[in-house]
Amino acid sequence: MYLLSAHEISVSVRRREKGVKDSRGNPVLSWLPVEQLDKCFFYPVLSSTEGMPERQSDLEDYVLYAPIGTELDVEDRVLARGEWYKVVSPPLIWPGGRYLPLPGRVEVRLRRSDG
Repeated sequence: MYLLSAHEISVSVRRREKGVKDSRGNPVLSWLPVEQLDKCFFYPVLSSTEGMPERQSDLEDYVLYAPIGTELDVEDRVLARGEWYKVVSPPLIWPGGRYLPLPGRVEVRLRRSDG
């Protein structure tokens, strides 16, 4: 099985602080302190180049498998292998057990964009 041959890595997570507003009541982008998340697996799933006149963009999609109980939101960012990635989908829960010979995992799709 693919997951069994992988190496566990640690990643850093930057979570967006919710409900922060300025003096006029407008939402303000504010981040909580960076947290470390251990025992993760990180896999590439897609790379593409989008070309437009006078502009080119590279997209890289990855899957992060984190331990059960990990909570990530689509506004969070993940630092893995020296690059920041945006969480692009709500987490999926893989409970493990009889058909998955590993402890359960939380699957999160990540994206990095250049350009």
